Amino acid sequence: MCARQPESRLKESGRNRVCNPSVNVRNPWALVSCGTKGNHLALSTRLTYEQAAAILGCHVSNVAKLVAKGQLTSSGRVRDGSLERSEVEALAEHRAQEREARPARPLRTSQCVDPRPDTDHEWLSPRQVAGLLGVTRPAVQKRIHRGTLPATESGGRFWVRRDLLEQVEAARLVRKSRRL
Repeated sequence: MCARQPESRLKESGRNRVCNPSVNVRNPWALVSCGTKGNHLALSTRLTYEQAAAILGCHVSNVAKLVAKGQLTSSGRVRDGSLERSEVEALAEHRAQEREARPARPLRTSQCVDPRPDTDHEWLSPRQVAGLLGVTRPAVQKRIHRGTLPATESGGRFWVRRDLLEQVEAARLVRKSRRL
């Protein structure tokens, strides 16, 4: 019997009785007790996809993709593990060497690109215009689309020149006062 394993967790596998390899999925390096000749410990040579994923440091679904690509070979034996430990360890070592050989990414220098049309004028976004006029942003956008408020599109956004806004608002207030 396996040391400290209840009889219900034992499975028959080939010549020896072996503890269920899925019992210790968190630690794939754990030794599994085997054999009928005593309680000696031996390292399992077959791995499940879960154990291989833990060694490779990836998700279980990626192990299946590695098998499909031919980077790992599966024997198809689901119960006792279908991957060779040596092959999985070799692939993990190869991937680690590739990671080390890859040049480090250069640090990004965050340069904020100014989306405003030019730097000669003071430009306002529709939200800023709405705050100045005391109306909602959709009302400002409606005026822009209607053509009653001059705006320029730059960087996927509309921009209104402050001097033109003041002229348009002054003219609107004059028209409004003439109606009264």
